Amino acid sequence: MSLQTTVVFTDLFGSTRVFEALGNVKATQAVTQITTWITKLVELHGGRVVKTLGDGVLALFDNNRAAIDAAHPIPPERKLPKKKCRES
Repeated sequence: MSLQTTVVFTDLFGSTRVFEALGNVKATQAVTQITTWITKLVELHGGRVVKTLGDGVLALFDNNRAAIDAAHPIPPERKLPKKKCRES
């Protein structure tokens, strides 16, 4: 007997810069919205969220097709605009 499990881990790229740009409250709200959305995608495709930690989500799926279907709507890495510095 063999058991196949597909593991998916998501992480918000550049989250430190998001917190710097938006501030703690707004960035936390944004991260919560994103991780909630990812959790719904996982569950919609039959997966199970094992753990969330900060901006990361760890999920398990019984098959790789379901994992791919869940992950497909999640955009790939995006570069964030550079923070503008004021000259004094």
